[in-house]
Amino acid sequence: MALMIVTDKLMLNQCYESKPRQAWFISSLAGSVFGLILTFIMWGAIAAVSTSGTFIMLLSASIDLFFWQGLVVLVAGILGIQILFHYFNCFGEEASSASVAAWIAATPIFILLTFVFLGLISQLTGFYTASTLTQSIHPIFVISTIITTFALIGFEYVSNSDKIFQNKYRKSLILLISYNVFYSILLQYVLSSEPWKYSHSMYVLALLPYLWVGFATGTRDILNKNRRKEIFDNWHLNVKKYWKLILMAEIIGMFVFYFEYFGLADLNAAYVSVIIGAHVLLVYLLDFLLLLYIHSKHNHFIKINKTQTLIIDETIPLYQVKTIKARIVEILFLTTTVVGIIVTTMYI
Repeated sequence: MALMIVTDKLMLNQCYESKPRQAWFISSLAGSVFGLILTFIMWGAIAAVSTSGTFIMLLSASIDLFFWQGLVVLVAGILGIQILFHYFNCFGEEASSASVAAWIAATPIFILLTFVFLGLISQLTGFYTASTLTQSIHPIFVISTIITTFALIGFEYVSNSDKIFQNKYRKSLILLISYNVFYSILLQYVLSSEPWKYSHSMYVLALLPYLWVGFATGTRDILNKNRRKEIFDNWHLNVKKYWKLILMAEIIGMFVFYFEYFGLADLNAAYVSVIIGAHVLLVYLLDFLLLLYIHSKHNHFIKINKTQTLIIDETIPLYQVKTIKARIVEILFLTTTVVGIIVTTMYI
């Protein structure tokens, strides 16, 4: 995921002319297509080595589970692609890779708060039970998750304080986290349900295609005349040029959601989010190495305009140089994060 975030930040500027909806469309299209291909390859491989299941059995189970479990996973897929929409919007506001990674890593605290809220609703009304979502949470797990999350938020504030107070950026962050919370809890709820007719592994595999179908809803921009024109124009201008880089990034992104899906089938949603949140450390390192590389070459804003003219603005530094004090504070926050993640994994 760290590699995906760093490359997405670069690709938004180079491959999509800093237009988040362009990146969102390609990610939705590629993610759903690659995800379905991988799913059917998995079905075929399992059918080939299994003595008790076939491809047709998995397909039949998938159809049989469409109502209601399949619909829930479909909704989760729609939420998942909305996560990517606001994720790209954050990059569109020139946020740093590490800060966006830190906010994604902050998801566990909001998942835990949602668990508490659902528990209160359950006790007050008896309408909904959240016991299956919260029964495995140890108190030390809660405390360490909170410490880890606030350390990550502190890191984001130090590294990207000028963006957090911008309305559009703040709105994108709030929606990014909100969709991430609902996506994680919804998937965990349906995937952790006990299937009465199928084995757990067949149940999880049979529902996977609905996730990718939900992802495909992000391609709806093709139905809008103006946005469709932008998509085709950018396709000829940039996508054909950078298709290898785009292909690599989209496959990596698809695998992030793929492994998260199977993680949510067996683990607590907050725990899965903490594991995924650890990528912020690698993002920080990759971002720092990228900064060093750029400074060794140039440190000026470079852009290719619509007439294919290279523009170099020497008044705008591509990356701001941070003070040693700021780096030390960031490292302290990240060290706290590492300790918090270790403690959290010990008490799940």
